[in-house]
Amino acid sequence: MCGFFPIFLRSYNIDVAVIGGGTVGTIRAKELLKTGFKVKVISKDFSTELKELEKSYQTLSLFKKEININTKLELKELLRDTNLVISATGNPVLNKDICELAREMGKLCNDPSNRENSDFIIPISMVNNDFGVAVTTFGISSIVSKEILNRINSDILASKEIINLLHAMAEIKVFLKENVKDPKRRYQLYHEIFDDREFNLRAKEGHIKNALERAKEIVGDEN
Repeated sequence: MCGFFPIFLRSYNIDVAVIGGGTVGTIRAKELLKTGFKVKVISKDFSTELKELEKSYQTLSLFKKEININTKLELKELLRDTNLVISATGNPVLNKDICELAREMGKLCNDPSNRENSDFIIPISMVNNDFGVAVTTFGISSIVSKEILNRINSDILASKEIINLLHAMAEIKVFLKENVKDPKRRYQLYHEIFDDREFNLRAKEGHIKNALERAKEIVGDEN
């Protein structure tokens, strides 16, 4: 699939406008709020869940406004301070018009019903303190995306060995930055250490100190 680049955004300084207060708009707003985005929902009507969410999140604002092709100037003003736009009106033609307006204003727009009308896609994702994993089938099936993510989580990310290895490599990164000045050589050593069978074994077993000692052996005189 060409034309999309995966990226994780830091949410605290990004404002998002969701156009449409129905089922899809509610789902999108809820997802965004949970991860820290400031969300503005613009719609003639709002779901009961959105009204309840407004009571719980200071980062959620509901703007009651009927959106159509004749409200372009009003919508433009509402979108002025936002970074991302999600057009979830349920009307394909209106969604297209909204995304075109957003692009004219230098905003990125997502149309949940049409990937060809979207500048970005919101994947099914899982993020914790150790890992961030996102999966998309580019609008074909969110259920399949969830299944893929569940398998990754249960078969790989839940593995204690993987978490131990991650923590060991974090220690190695710090060690190399402190002891090897040349960035290119640091990069090479980082991969050499990771590929070393003895280091890998110690790290996966959770023997971080012993794994670090093995890394020092590999680095040798460069330390």
